[in-house]
Amino acid sequence: MAPTFDINSLASPVLSKIVKRLLIFIIIGLLGNIIFALWTCSQSLLHTAVQFNVWYLLAALVLTLLPWLLHAWRIIIWSDFVKKRISFKQSLKIVLGTELGAAISPSAIGGGPVKAAMLMQHNMSGGVATSITALGSVEDNVVIAVLVPVALTVSGSWQLPIVSQLAVQVLPIVMLIGAGLAGLLGAILLIHRFKEKIHFPQFVITLYESRWVGRIVGYIRSFWVEFKSVYLLIGTRGRRRLAASMLITSVQWICKYSVITVLLAGMDMPVQPAQLFALQWIVFSMTVFIPTPGGAAGAEAAFLLVHHHVVQANLLNVSMLFWRFYTFYLLLILGIVLLIILNMPRPTLPGPRRRPVVKPAALNPESL
Repeated sequence: MAPTFDINSLASPVLSKIVKRLLIFIIIGLLGNIIFALWTCSQSLLHTAVQFNVWYLLAALVLTLLPWLLHAWRIIIWSDFVKKRISFKQSLKIVLGTELGAAISPSAIGGGPVKAAMLMQHNMSGGVATSITALGSVEDNVVIAVLVPVALTVSGSWQLPIVSQLAVQVLPIVMLIGAGLAGLLGAILLIHRFKEKIHFPQFVITLYESRWVGRIVGYIRSFWVEFKSVYLLIGTRGRRRLAASMLITSVQWICKYSVITVLLAGMDMPVQPAQLFALQWIVFSMTVFIPTPGGAAGAEAAFLLVHHHVVQANLLNVSMLFWRFYTFYLLLILGIVLLIILNMPRPTLPGPRRRPVVKPAALNPESL
């Protein structure tokens, strides 16, 4: 009998809950995209989409899926470094759980909590799991901080309206919010360390002794020792791993932000890969401020806003639909399918059939 699969048998109850929510989310999202296509696209545009070069579609699919494999490779590198070796299969499960978790969470939260939780299921302590998760984010941000300015410079895109507008209006706000959060965390740590030596106002002490601040302080205290030890260990004997992981990270993000380039090329549109790479980063950065799960609705609007100066008007809506399907809904569908396949129990093979052994009947001496 063929083995059956139950969603509840996924890697964890959290992951099972994520998949159940995503099944509904995918159906609603796909229906919304179909309605949008019928509403905004004329028959000529839909005909353009049908005439899409199939080889470019396959190339875009490869660029869409390759970041998963590269991300899994990075997890293996660092899990092996902390002596908690994870197989490629388990690492791929963690990547899929991270991506699916990010899809049902606001973009500002992402899939980091799911990744840390799944790492802890592989006998990692909270501090080590958080360190690996945070290290991945640091690698991503460092690579993007290098690649995006280079792409803007190579393509001569600093003067694009959307780029100059973000640099003048949005960047100061983001820096102000970041400084505010850093200041709040610094104030909590300062009070925690010097509350016995410095006389703080009573309302500050009351706020500090509140339940939510206590949880923050306890969380920081619990994993700080291991968090620091992991990074000190990387500084002493993990530099080669860090260099290799950074190189893999670069390829990962180049693939992810190049999907739109291949899709537009498949529509016979002239493309500037470096420019589109930088604009993709702007689109994904804008979704961080969208509170809906996975940046739903807001990601589409951000794409149209960012690309309307560089994409032909008659291809803008079609390219957005293909882009959103490849970079979001297709990934969710394939992620769920892969998780189901990876968690299916191995079939029990029947034992070899053996012929019954027939023993010769014993001869009776009296009958002779």
